[in-house]
Amino acid sequence: MSYYLDAPTPYMQDTGSYAIYADLCVGDNGSGNADPTYSLLNSAGDMNGDYYTWDNNTSDGFDTGNVQVAFGASSSGGASLSTDSSPSTGLSSACFNTVGSVDIIAGVQIPGEAQWSNINIAFLRNGVTEETLSIGSGPHVDTRATPNSPNQEQILVATPSHTDCNQVKVSGTIRMNTNPGVIPGPSDIFCDVAIIPAS
Repeated sequence: MSYYLDAPTPYMQDTGSYAIYADLCVGDNGSGNADPTYSLLNSAGDMNGDYYTWDNNTSDGFDTGNVQVAFGASSSGGASLSTDSSPSTGLSSACFNTVGSVDIIAGVQIPGEAQWSNINIAFLRNGVTEETLSIGSGPHVDTRATPNSPNQEQILVATPSHTDCNQVKVSGTIRMNTNPGVIPGPSDIFCDVAIIPAS
């Protein structure tokens, strides 16, 4: 397996033609009104999401604290995504045959911080693990001190050496936060995972 961590960019990058995308974002902070805080989207346009209260008191700024994330997808079994003790959300189709790469993404579009840590990635073939990767410090962007340049994104790309992997499992810790007085919109801070199918 190979992997690399891009340098942060002052713009949102194109992750390419994803098969399935796991989005963890501010959403509506768990109120259940409109914008999910974590969701799955596949390349066929199917979407499913749920609501998790990141922060019960935003008077001192928005802060999720450290949140555990578990994501899994397979060519035959669809995909699932959960955070801490929240219900798992899923899709019946992951829209890939074999895995080309996995992208782990952190991004902000306001003065804020998004980060991944303690990442574990497993590539499997028919339920049997072929390769694993563990990374302590993952994508991390922080523009809280640069309010005039708030946009930033960083991507970790992991590529299996085996070309027949048809299942992926990703776990890790995310945190999203802002300074006091800065209340983010639904998509202003995000920590995402994208599976890019093999070409």
